[in-house]
Amino acid sequence: MKANLHPRSRLAWLAGFSVAMAIGPCAAADSGARWPQFRGPDASGTDVSKPLPIAWDLATGANVRWNIEVPGLAHASPIAWGDRVFVTTATKPGESELRVGLYGDIKSVAEKVPHQWRLMAFELRTGKPIWSTAPFEAVPRIQRHPKATHCNSTPAIDRTHIVAMFGSEGLFCFDTVGRLRWRRDFGKLDAGYHEVPGAQWGFASSPVLRDGRVYVLADVQKDSFVAALDADDGHTLWRAERRDVPTWGSPVLVESDGGLQVVVNGWHHSGAYDAATGRELWRLDGGGNIPVPTPIHAHGLVYLTSAHGNARPMRAIRTSARGDITPADIGGTNEAIVWAHPRQGCYLQTPFVVGTNLRGMHRQRRVDVFRRRHGKDPLRRTLGEWRAGLRGVAGVRRTAPLFRERERGGPRRGSVGAVPRGGHEPPRRNLSGVARDRGREPAVPDPRPSGRDRESTRLIRPFSFRRRPVRRSSARGRGSTAKGRGPSAPWGAHLAWRCAIRSDAGPAGAVGKNAA
Repeated sequence: MKANLHPRSRLAWLAGFSVAMAIGPCAAADSGARWPQFRGPDASGTDVSKPLPIAWDLATGANVRWNIEVPGLAHASPIAWGDRVFVTTATKPGESELRVGLYGDIKSVAEKVPHQWRLMAFELRTGKPIWSTAPFEAVPRIQRHPKATHCNSTPAIDRTHIVAMFGSEGLFCFDTVGRLRWRRDFGKLDAGYHEVPGAQWGFASSPVLRDGRVYVLADVQKDSFVAALDADDGHTLWRAERRDVPTWGSPVLVESDGGLQVVVNGWHHSGAYDAATGRELWRLDGGGNIPVPTPIHAHGLVYLTSAHGNARPMRAIRTSARGDITPADIGGTNEAIVWAHPRQGCYLQTPFVVGTNLRGMHRQRRVDVFRRRHGKDPLRRTLGEWRAGLRGVAGVRRTAPLFRERERGGPRRGSVGAVPRGGHEPPRRNLSGVARDRGREPAVPDPRPSGRDRESTRLIRPFSFRRRPVRRSSARGRGSTAKGRGPSAPWGAHLAWRCAIRSDAGPAGAVGKNAA
């Protein structure tokens, strides 16, 4: 089936950067790119294997290899394997509302028309559409937040499977040429505000695929669970019931001396499970009451953070932890919790580890830098007009990119900057300027970061996608694009997570895959 492209649609550039990795005829996988899941290999959000561009210019095409329009509305990140880039999307007739900015409205968007959920494949180096399949069409079972979409979860891939989680519409498994192998229907997965059950925000947790198993986390209003399924036929290998509020993070697989663990974030029930049996290994109560960040791990420690409500902890936990490790107070430590800070966690961003430091980005225009092993005396630096994106970014080699976003008045812009990996001063310069989507994590296939926005996907020195424009209900005003530095910018840094939008319709953007 050919990709459904619309070259005559009005331009609306959103660059929420997600990493893409190509799949393709698996014979090419060994020599090609691999960014197989949300936040890449091991969900670290980093890639230190190749130098990557940190500058591009959408207006002049500098460091942009290709740009392809993709229909629909989605916050899922691209993935990549071999010589293919894969992307999921949800389409419907007419325009889709996407309301951006900082506001406290918790109401849902009621869309009572059928949607099509679609998986598409592109050639990594050229952007050529390879195939597109639409395995499911129906009226969405659950409503979404006006900042979210009906396709928030990033797919996952290995040599023979592609799995895509479409929330309440089910978990779908395809072969590497887009043929549907199986589907699992988990019923309604209602992820919304736990204090107002009628506020439906949309499912966002992404699946993890490893060693012939698919791991899924579904923390929702009722009947929450974490489970492992057989990747060949979708039958349940194990399922552990959970009692927690809705969460939007993804499960993470962690190697430990005791075997492979499935680690999950939460409010009342963060914890780890034995990946082989589903047996609970440890649990932790307490944190922010709208958990969004995904756990990360490095050097024998698991880092958990969450916010909203009365707590905003950042914690480092040993992978050898067992039993109930809840401390007496939110900032407490014990044999399992190596260090903790009660008020220095992240609300929407997932932190990342580079070298000896753990970095957490904050909407209060600052970055906190923790020594990963002991967490003592964290450095806090105000970024001025630079502030974190809605999710974290990764630093590689000598730099760590940040990006600028403005949401209170005036045209919204997103730019990428870089700071020395060992330093903490604000970015030295604006490396790329375009209005931004805040939609997705970046992808790092080959030496080329791949980006996706609501309207398009683009390969930065080598990508790009362009999506059909949707109705924007944010304040009107002409968007603005700052001039990029083009190919003269330095290489050897990690890719930018997010740029944003240029559109004649005015400023636009989309909250990341975890709406709140």
